[in-house]
Amino acid sequence: MPAHILQIDDNAADIELLRVALEDSNWDVRFTGVADVAQGRAYLVEQAALKSLPNLILVDQSLVGDGPDALFAWLVAQEMAIPHRIVFTSGTSARRRTDLERSGSTGVYIKPTLYADLVSVTVPKLRELIDRDTVHG
Repeated sequence: MPAHILQIDDNAADIELLRVALEDSNWDVRFTGVADVAQGRAYLVEQAALKSLPNLILVDQSLVGDGPDALFAWLVAQEMAIPHRIVFTSGTSARRRTDLERSGSTGVYIKPTLYADLVSVTVPKLRELIDRDTVHG
């Protein structure tokens, strides 16, 4: 069964870059990108009904409107077990990182500025997280 990743980001270019990087990686992964938390919630409800929740959600820290904190609180309220809830950001403070972890984030990743880094660093890290769960989970 392929890995399943949901990215929530209001920057369509960031979604497209990750989609292409995942395709280039030859990793068997199902990827969906949506523009906001409302679309993300709708997708998750649909996938929960199909018993096909993602292994990992990447959420842009600077979403307009509801951001990662609101999404993570909703996931807890809905009792949706998603192993990895990662905040994807261009930078964050230590205090904000702590706040995100308290709200339910399982990690904060800095968005790479170069496509080559997305392919060589970020995608392998995501794959390692999911593969570890698949092997040991």
